[in-house]
Amino acid sequence: MTPVDYLARALVHVSLHPRWTGGIFHLVNPRPMPLKELIQWTRSRGYPLTPVPAAEWREELLTRLEKSPENALYPFLPLFREALSTGTAPRFDCRNTLQALEGTGIVCPPVDGRLLTVYFDYFARTGFLDRPQRQER
Repeated sequence: MTPVDYLARALVHVSLHPRWTGGIFHLVNPRPMPLKELIQWTRSRGYPLTPVPAAEWREELLTRLEKSPENALYPFLPLFREALSTGTAPRFDCRNTLQALEGTGIVCPPVDGRLLTVYFDYFARTGFLDRPQRQER
């Protein structure tokens, strides 16, 4: 999860700086939240998550994406297919991005409860997610 404000500022800075022309820059959050914490946080907000075996989850993800071209993740279907067939998640090295942003004040916020609250509130407000069954704050 990488906030769009950070992405936009980083992209503009890197793309307009002649020093970085032709470089490879992965715009990812260098401080992601561990999956266990994300699951705990999500459950604590009243969103039920049912554990399923990894193979079943992978198959369900691919099936749903293949049937849903309108899904925001649909363009990444080939990436998911490859990653899921090998059993390894893609890793993106953001060292070049961090180097290019050094000293600019453009910093990606960590994925934490505060950021997740912004995301989940938006998802519920727009109908992308149902409101949680209960909410503990």
